[in-house]
Amino acid sequence: MNAIKNLIEKLCDLVMHGRFSDETEVITNTVSEVMPVVATEELPEKQPTMMQEVSDVNNAGNVVPLAATDTPLQKATRAMMAMEQFLGEQYDLRFNKLTSETEFRKRNLSGACFQPVGQRELNSFCIEARKQGIDCWDRDVSRYVFSDSIPEYHPFRLYMDELPDWDGTDRIDSLARRVSSVPLWVKCFHRWLLGMAAQWLETDRLHANSVSPVLVSRTQGKQKSTFCKLLLPRELQRYYTDSYDLSAQSAAECKLTEFGLIN
Repeated sequence: MNAIKNLIEKLCDLVMHGRFSDETEVITNTVSEVMPVVATEELPEKQPTMMQEVSDVNNAGNVVPLAATDTPLQKATRAMMAMEQFLGEQYDLRFNKLTSETEFRKRNLSGACFQPVGQRELNSFCIEARKQGIDCWDRDVSRYVFSDSIPEYHPFRLYMDELPDWDGTDRIDSLARRVSSVPLWVKCFHRWLLGMAAQWLETDRLHANSVSPVLVSRTQGKQKSTFCKLLLPRELQRYYTDSYDLSAQSAAECKLTEFGLIN
């Protein structure tokens, strides 16, 4: 670089003194001397631009620089893909068809349970992603978490699918006899419970369950509500309610779709 600087200074001196035409041979000789020197000099290392310093996260969690030629659209797409990959590596996400909520569970954490995603969780997802160098905002995380990119599931169907095969033993009648051994009660309870399970699985969408058991006792404290609640297993207890207001039609219809058993 010093050789180039000296050449430029010499050319300027010749021009200023009006000797440019007379010194053509000198200039040619000077250039011939300088070029080999320039070819052997090491150029200073090019510093990365701001765009090159923007980064994603790859499968191994390592920082990967973005290409300096990325367009704004390509840059945004790469950041979105990096965010989706990061969330997929850190959390299990699923969409609950009954409650219309997206649920999350921390991956690789023993005993972790699914919980609904709220604003607090969305903010945490975004902060964690940005700490990993991913250029995203809370609105980007929200769009992804509440989109059809998240797999959906039906809580009752999932529970039924994970049950072992039926061994052929009828357990419904024995359960009904814990309340009463009257044949009509046993028969109607059996039919009602099967109809309720069929509605959970949506095996018949044209007909509704028209049978409803009614528990009556002369005194309070006979654990009628407790019996109804225990009809649902622990995994499905969230979908039981004994709060039902018939005067508000819209609220009643919402509960019919959101809960599996209403007392």
